[in-house]
Amino acid sequence: MSNIIRNSKVIIFESHSTSEDNEKGIASGHFDSPLSKKGKEQALALGKRYEDNWPDVILCSDLSRSCLTAQIAFPAIPRIICPQLREWDYGVYNGHPVEEIERLKLLHIQRPFPEGESLEETVRRILTFLDQELPYEKVMIIAHRSAYYALEHRFKKLSLTSILNTPWVWRPGWIYFLDK
Repeated sequence: MSNIIRNSKVIIFESHSTSEDNEKGIASGHFDSPLSKKGKEQALALGKRYEDNWPDVILCSDLSRSCLTAQIAFPAIPRIICPQLREWDYGVYNGHPVEEIERLKLLHIQRPFPEGESLEETVRRILTFLDQELPYEKVMIIAHRSAYYALEHRFKKLSLTSILNTPWVWRPGWIYFLDK
């Protein structure tokens, strides 16, 4: 089990707020799409949901939709910006329609997207990052769906195929309690 996990009592995953690409039905992948007006409002609401129980630290990807969500929601909480928490790299398909990417994902669990990554590579990148030592009990990750895939794979022992075959439904936070 990773060091972040060993030191933590709880890991909270929150998806970044709505980006301009999300509103257009575009799968950004590694492209940097800013938050939409709606996304900025969602980020404020995210902070309010946790105002009585803030995390010790926020880990977020280096893409602006993740960083700005964290900054707006939790201006006073320490943030660690982590390129390792970036979204799955769809390679030449970054910026293509969501429907197209969703149809292609199952083909790229082991085989990388052209000029991109496989889901296995993406999950390994994210989980390898979580194997570093951080002295926090309550860690929040504000990132992309790929971080959710990695966390579900590790903590719920779900196969990547079963995760991809389950329709993505946004909700306010996924919490992973860790036994000590």
